[in-house]
Amino acid sequence: MVNESGTAKITATVTVPEMALRRYTIAKEAIEIVNLPDDAEYDILSTLQVTVMGALDAFDTIDQEAIRAILDFKRLTVGEDGSYTAVPRIELGEQAKGVYVLTPVEEVGFTVTFPEQEEESSEGE
Repeated sequence: MVNESGTAKITATVTVPEMALRRYTIAKEAIEIVNLPDDAEYDILSTLQVTVMGALDAFDTIDQEAIRAILDFKRLTVGEDGSYTAVPRIELGEQAKGVYVLTPVEEVGFTVTFPEQEEESSEGE
């Protein structure tokens, strides 16, 4: 491509911000399960580690307390021992700009109890 002046060369300067990786721990209390039956209760078995990448100064926008993990009960895996695992969706909070969660994110283990199961097990005792 040649412009009207006959120049066929363009010089551009691109500035790329310094990138960084950070690892965050999501507390068990910040992991929630959606699409769980109304009468069910759950217990998350462990915390979750996530790796986030972005421009170094973008990490100033992250509030670690706002990071959450969402598990979908409709997309779980049931283990041979009856335990459940699911791959979470990670939310970094509304304030986080220019940072991204690296994948894959590890699965989270959890247990689910239904009130009728508790009644049956207590009757058998």
